[in-house]
Amino acid sequence: MSLKIKDVTEYMETIAPKAYAMEWDRVGLQIGSPRKEVHRIMVTLEINLGVLKEASEKNVDLIISHHPLIFKPLAEIDFEAPKGAMIQKIIQEDIHVYATHTNMDVAPEGLNQHIAEKIGLNNIDVLSPSNEKPYVKFIVYVPESHKESIIEAINKGGGGHIGNYSHCTFGAAGIGTFKPGPGSDPFLGKKNELEKVEESKIETIVERKDIPSLLREIQQVHPYEEVAYDLYPLELAINHVGLGRIGDLSKPQSFEKLIQHLKKVLELKEVRYVGNLHQEISKVAILNGSGGDFIQQARMAGADCFITGDVKYHEAQDAMDKAMPVLDIGHYESEIIFREFIKTRLEKRFGEAVEIYIAKNLNNPFNTL
Repeated sequence: MSLKIKDVTEYMETIAPKAYAMEWDRVGLQIGSPRKEVHRIMVTLEINLGVLKEASEKNVDLIISHHPLIFKPLAEIDFEAPKGAMIQKIIQEDIHVYATHTNMDVAPEGLNQHIAEKIGLNNIDVLSPSNEKPYVKFIVYVPESHKESIIEAINKGGGGHIGNYSHCTFGAAGIGTFKPGPGSDPFLGKKNELEKVEESKIETIVERKDIPSLLREIQQVHPYEEVAYDLYPLELAINHVGLGRIGDLSKPQSFEKLIQHLKKVLELKEVRYVGNLHQEISKVAILNGSGGDFIQQARMAGADCFITGDVKYHEAQDAMDKAMPVLDIGHYESEIIFREFIKTRLEKRFGEAVEIYIAKNLNNPFNTL
């Protein structure tokens, strides 16, 4: 059985559903067709002409990138401009592009969680939980013969997603009754006669914003003229989703010793830090990418140290004034680990069905002397 682009992207969305992405973000399949076969995948932090050259040389079908190639709406595609040249080459080479960005950052088993585990934190929790989303319990009644198609429609419409799982439903068998009236065109039964049907009651949850999409998908596959369903508002906490992680070290250690440990584990050549190297550290917070805005939140959460990238001068000054050790490992350095992380997950899921490469033509735009 051949592997399709949609098989890979659907798996990626079990790790980091697109619904987890920030409203301003652009994630998902950005260029290509979900129906195309895929034999070779390249994983990268971002896409540049060097990465595309690698992909072309290896006959890659799909590039999975952390940073979206298309972020802001394009007014034009100028083949003489860097972005336009990349899009032109991608289309000419029949390469597909998939982005998983802030949704991968906040996912329960996403990039921040991976980094926290890699550096050895215990009792890991979310540093900054996502805002609670309004959820609704959706219940629909359907003949047993159409149960599976309704479950697929629920998933397609945005329902049934809990953490890293999709297609989450509960079903119970029962007997439905109805009497088709004048003007009806019943799927089962006869007009003016009471009909008894073996039906399934299917329950799931859905974000309120996705209800119209869910109902559209249900109505396309449901056999009845009049679909019977219920909606109940819910109060659900989603504290397992959010930016950053906070956890405990296996044993307290000095800030300096922690820095040396991180340099080794994350393969860092150099870091910037704020704080007393002799200060004892027990609880650590981490947020990949640009996390300077979260220093105070990390402190209020009880962290003895905060690890992130792109810390600004005044943010560092404020941390120093509050005696809060901060480690700025750099934006690039805090996210380049994305490549190995995704490659390992894909290999575990698809085995030898697809070849997976790591993009090597990536460089930190910052240089040091």
